[in-house]
Amino acid sequence: SDPTFVPIKTPDHCDRSSGTESDDSSIRSVRFSKLAEVRHMSESDATEALLARLSYQASVRAGEHARRQANKFSIQKIAKIALMFCLFWFMANYTYQISLEQTQTAIVTVLSSTSSLFTLLLAASFPSNGGDKFTLSKLATVVVSIFGLVLVGISDLTIENNNISTGIILALVSAFFYAAYIVFLKRKVDHEDKMDIPMFFGFVGIFNLTLLWPLFFILHYSHWEEFEWPNSHQWTFLIINGLIGTVLSEVLWLW
Repeated sequence: SDPTFVPIKTPDHCDRSSGTESDDSSIRSVRFSKLAEVRHMSESDATEALLARLSYQASVRAGEHARRQANKFSIQKIAKIALMFCLFWFMANYTYQISLEQTQTAIVTVLSSTSSLFTLLLAASFPSNGGDKFTLSKLATVVVSIFGLVLVGISDLTIENNNISTGIILALVSAFFYAAYIVFLKRKVDHEDKMDIPMFFGFVGIFNLTLLWPLFFILHYSHWEEFEWPNSHQWTFLIINGLIGTVLSEVLWLW
């Protein structure tokens, strides 16, 4: 940086003789400048100087943290990604909630687990890295996971007259949108450290509220989903479900 000159502050000393000084007045005294030159170290030099004072392991961790911070997405880029995926998120959640209303919870739970199968197939079709390659071991793991959920909820599974209800179809649609949401988001964000997850979901909520409000009137006046103002008991469950069932679960899923 450009030099800055500041005055030097020194304590005043009394000009007293100790009795040992020479009386030779021809000896010249040394004069120092009353100004000090100050230069500010650049940020890069300051960072390197700080890392040089750390231990090896601490410097490695500090360097990795600095690289992650440098690679973080800007607010504008996070908002752009949220705009691209807000409809995926809305469709996945909306079809899931409607399927719960139209069919049994056990059936919806089992069918929602098929999102892992959709994720496996979509990731193999649209890979974001070499780890997304389709393998028989991955397929076996997914099948075992789905089979385990079937065993857990088999006592409650009853499909009358072997008819496939609308709720079952909606549950499968929800599972597909969840899988598409995860797979394509991973293609845009290769590492979770690059994106602020709470900010991402905040933008998703803002865009859904801004873009999808006309659906409120369409669903209400078409009598597909009539709006009724919730009572205090319903408000409590809506808030709990929104904070825990939606926000917390989504954040933990992506984190």
